[in-house]
Amino acid sequence: MNYLWFKLILALILIWPRGYLLVYVIDRAKNFDFGFKFFAGWIFGLAAFTIDLFSANVFGGFKLNPWLFYFSVISQVFGLEAVIFLFERKLLWPKFENVGTFFSRQKNNFLSWSKNEYLILVILALSFLVSGIFVWQVNVNSAADNSAQLIFNAKTISLAEIGLKNYPLNGSLAQVWLAEMAGRFTADYSKFLVIFYYFIILAVFYTSLPKKISRFAKLLSVYFLSNLPLLFFYFGATAVDWVFAIFLFLTLANFFYYLTGRGNSFFYFSGIAMAFSVWTRNDGLVLIFPLFVLATLVLLLIKKIKLSQWLLFWFWPVVTVSSWLSFIFANHLNIFRIYFADFSFADLRGIIAGFLPLIFLFLALFFIKIFGKINLYGKS
Repeated sequence: MNYLWFKLILALILIWPRGYLLVYVIDRAKNFDFGFKFFAGWIFGLAAFTIDLFSANVFGGFKLNPWLFYFSVISQVFGLEAVIFLFERKLLWPKFENVGTFFSRQKNNFLSWSKNEYLILVILALSFLVSGIFVWQVNVNSAADNSAQLIFNAKTISLAEIGLKNYPLNGSLAQVWLAEMAGRFTADYSKFLVIFYYFIILAVFYTSLPKKISRFAKLLSVYFLSNLPLLFFYFGATAVDWVFAIFLFLTLANFFYYLTGRGNSFFYFSGIAMAFSVWTRNDGLVLIFPLFVLATLVLLLIKKIKLSQWLLFWFWPVVTVSSWLSFIFANHLNIFRIYFADFSFADLRGIIAGFLPLIFLFLALFFIKIFGKINLYGKS
């Protein structure tokens, strides 16, 4: 059993390098902290990995054989390394000789914390533990679980089997990857992924807050966000909604940070996150994609961004979701008609749940701005 969980954790570790390299390439202006690149890289790597699997299956005619999984894990690493070498004349490689220095610096930093910071950290850890147990005990089976079971059994992608309403391939293919590593499929993989997504959204939230906010205020904000599972399940959110919430948060939060002057990297990062939200749920294509077309056109018209920035912003999202968009158009699928025809109150609750982390962010920034007197326009 312990060996099984080791393989599941290893499956998530293997998709991280390509995600980190992708975030590193986007951050040409060096606006991101290491912590933000580290945690955002995980969810970016997962989405890029599942898009590769989908594209290879639909357009290449490959079935989900084991070699395809491992090829997808490592293929983009070499491509992204080539891009980094082209721009910076270096290869991004872990410097193992600096590991000791890094941990020593983190240890000294941790020992310098105040008593209040230690207290809120303990409370946060307990909250994370309770929420994790809550998620594991609650039935989190969703359409993604059924889709993953179908795909794992058939080793092929069938849109008819999966359904068009929410199109949760990002979530279901992630579970198929875990099943491939473990050698079998169980519903517990969904719970495992939900806890992973929960941890990622807390980590991304913490590392995305501006540096000028005190550590205590950051930890306190993350503590309030750590109670998110209760609200998520109240709104009837599923495992796929967690993934969509992360990309929605990364999309809108980074767009906001760009508007407040934190750097161009946030603008381009927002575009890629938006593309991944399209890949995760149809809400991304029907709601978020048109919203950003309008928002970026307004910025272009008022000369907040240049035409070259606008073209670059949209080039990468279109490339990123080209396989999914091509599939829609080639099969003459009227996603908008299908989406609104089947739209229900439960779908609305799921969308609202997706905005919860973003609401927490703006509440945190509002109260910190009022009571902390900080400058939100500082570079993180």
